[in-house]
Amino acid sequence: MNPISNRINSIFIPVSSIEHVRDWYCNMLYDREFL
Repeated sequence: MNPISNRINSIFIPVSSIEHVRDWYCNMLYDREFL
């Protein structure tokens, strides 16, 4: 796996508020223009 996938997995496992993480993740991707 690439580092991004590992980081995503490490973030999503302990998180209970998926909506909050989704918003943060979308913002992160948008800021970096990763999409």
